[in-house]
Amino acid sequence: MLLTQICSYWRDVALDTSTIWEQLYHVSFVIRSQCPSRDVLRKGIHPADVEFLRWWSNNVYPRAPVLRLRLTWSKATRRGKVPEEDLGPFFTSFLSSAQYLDLGASYITVLQSWLRKAPLIFPNLQSLLLRCNKALSVDARGHSHRFQMIPIDTTHSPAIRKLYVERMVFFSKRPIESILPWTQLTHIRLVDTKIPSIMWSQLLRQCTNLQTGQFFVEMILNDVNEDLGPPPKAILAKLRQLHLTLDVKSRSHIENVFEGLQFPRLASFRFSAKAVALEELHRILTSMPMLTELQLFGRIPFQWHTNSVGFPSPEETEISLWNYVPHLERLFLDGSHVPNNQITQWFKSAYRTGWLQLGSGTNCLKRLDLTIEHPSDAIDKIARSQAALWVYHEGASTKRGEYAAKKLQHFIGRWKLEGVKIVLRDLGAPKIWSEHILSEDGLCPNFEDLGFYDQEIGLNDSYGL
Repeated sequence: MLLTQICSYWRDVALDTSTIWEQLYHVSFVIRSQCPSRDVLRKGIHPADVEFLRWWSNNVYPRAPVLRLRLTWSKATRRGKVPEEDLGPFFTSFLSSAQYLDLGASYITVLQSWLRKAPLIFPNLQSLLLRCNKALSVDARGHSHRFQMIPIDTTHSPAIRKLYVERMVFFSKRPIESILPWTQLTHIRLVDTKIPSIMWSQLLRQCTNLQTGQFFVEMILNDVNEDLGPPPKAILAKLRQLHLTLDVKSRSHIENVFEGLQFPRLASFRFSAKAVALEELHRILTSMPMLTELQLFGRIPFQWHTNSVGFPSPEETEISLWNYVPHLERLFLDGSHVPNNQITQWFKSAYRTGWLQLGSGTNCLKRLDLTIEHPSDAIDKIARSQAALWVYHEGASTKRGEYAAKKLQHFIGRWKLEGVKIVLRDLGAPKIWSEHILSEDGLCPNFEDLGFYDQEIGLNDSYGL
């Protein structure tokens, strides 16, 4: 688009390039006025932006474009006359034409108000991204808040397959099937999402074609007082990769997170939570008989009687992890929440516990990853009582990582595990996952990239676009 502003020659070259009619990243300026959010797209966009969008959409027709759209409420907004005509029909047609739609927080807020009684139909839409960058103003007053899904006509939007949403909140009073055509979705990422436990159960049961799912969710109390009993049983037969980061207010939410569900083909499961006991983890893994990769983050397994992270001693358990996941080949354990003076003992207990049966040769384990990559950035109440045992000041993460790595290198070198590769991941290793999965600097998300990252074979170290 910049080439069109150089001279007539480069303008012709640019306009003959097919990509200029395939992808558009546009920031529209809102005229500084008192019009409510529901009227912004009808009469609040600067005329120059409307003129450009009309020109571009006329040229792109009948192709289904890739759109990334933003609104700005900044004080530097250009002033202009409020359009006399109702621009609603144009923006309805423009947005509905997209095959890929990436909307910023202000756009989402405006659409929620405008489309409340007339949901949009997306005949071509395949990927929908709703971002809520905390650094951006959401409305004219600069308020930032969580949002609900933009109104979509789920019956007449048959092509949607991929969904990425930030800072969404669900309410039980709205039927889950009226929000999105969940049964069509193959790839989902919900980041920083609040959802009642009853709707979480309903949502998963709707996703019958899901192949890859990433859920960073906070379970909240149900906002309806209904006791519906145990949820119906369901099978997610196509799901291959699942990442669940769970923030819960009650242990019952962990116990019931996958109640009645079966994942017969799930191969990779990444699970992060503040505290999950062994029996709670086993209850979850029972539904994943074909699992080959298991990544455990946070305080897992957690021992409630000692209020600490740890593995059962050989005398405490005769139940092996492989009783639940007999095909498991790769295991990832997180020692980031263990105080410095206990880190060696933590690794020793992992080596000796009958739960893992390391070195026994009786299981399929081929690789064991041990991490200290998320050290004491945020020490919660459990650790604050032992604050003197942590490196706790500016730069704590790096110093803790170096300290723990030096202590463990010699110890791990003495382990004898036939056929099992042990990898110690410290602060220098590529990050395993990040909450900020999609960058603002690209367009096409890699929804499938959920596996481990390997420093030694040079795989990518971020979830880029």
